[in-house]
Amino acid sequence: MKYVILAAALVTPTLMAPAANAAEGKHVIGGSIGLGVQNDDDISRFNPDAGNAEDNDSSDSWGTELYYRYHFTPNWGVEAGYLWSDAGIVHAFTSGITELQMDSFEAARVSLYGRWGFTERNSFYAKLGAARVKLEYQYTKDGVGFNDTENGLHAAAGWEYRFRNNLGINTEYVYLKTDNFDYQGVFVGLSYRF
Repeated sequence: MKYVILAAALVTPTLMAPAANAAEGKHVIGGSIGLGVQNDDDISRFNPDAGNAEDNDSSDSWGTELYYRYHFTPNWGVEAGYLWSDAGIVHAFTSGITELQMDSFEAARVSLYGRWGFTERNSFYAKLGAARVKLEYQYTKDGVGFNDTENGLHAAAGWEYRFRNNLGINTEYVYLKTDNFDYQGVFVGLSYRF
């Protein structure tokens, strides 16, 4: 009899784990901060008089992202997010050298989300979707600014650890690409599943 009780005590938590996962909410909200590198391949399109003197602009940047995800299965979902990034330290030091610089960008995105859980709480994930990116530029001599909006690709891959209280921490690599612009960044974040 004591072996039956011992076996039941050992097996019950294992049997309860899938039920706990099934009871997890389908909604996730989260946010993250990170550092990255942004590059515009053809900023001369804004200054035709410059010729080919300034045909690209690269800079470091820091950014933040907020997102909402809906899981239609435990491992698949759709995510909507908003990423905002501002120029970083290198931009501050080179702002007097180049005539035209990208100051910041904003990206609204919708992505398909897939995860692979290799333990109960640890998982790798990937995101792939579309983004609408608004780029903001400024002439350094006179401070005149303007913007451009482009559609493009959003991709991300990362790792997440989810605590028992439905809080999660994650780190991810983010990639945005439009016809003239690309961004690569590394973010760390916090999320809540309900």
